[in-house]
Amino acid sequence: MAKEYTVAQLEKILSKRKTKLEGLVKQGKRLQKKLSQLEKRILEIGGVVPEGRNARRPRRRPKNAKTLIEAVGETLAQHKKGLSLRDLANNLLESGYKTFSANFHNTLYQCLYHNTDKLVHDAKTHTYSLK
Repeated sequence: MAKEYTVAQLEKILSKRKTKLEGLVKQGKRLQKKLSQLEKRILEIGGVVPEGRNARRPRRRPKNAKTLIEAVGETLAQHKKGLSLRDLANNLLESGYKTFSANFHNTLYQCLYHNTDKLVHDAKTHTYSLK
């Protein structure tokens, strides 16, 4: 048989639970912040953060002296007849351009596609050159 409560008793129980919940949420936020700081220190030292969490890891980007479009411009300036997408990608990587891209050819294509004001694409020979 279920225990019967008055409305006042139910409101008091609900109030206590809300207070407890607020305290637990605050404690969770504090612990989350502390854990993030700890993981940051682990990464700074060179350690590895365990995978089991949905922690945001800082995105590492390679540092290049020039942007991709600047590097493309310099490479194409050396090849007056133009280069195919594949040759251009290979020349950029050989020249020391750093990337973590899983598909650098696609990244390069997007760069070329969005910079048609500086570049010309010859559809017959499938080459790119400077304007």
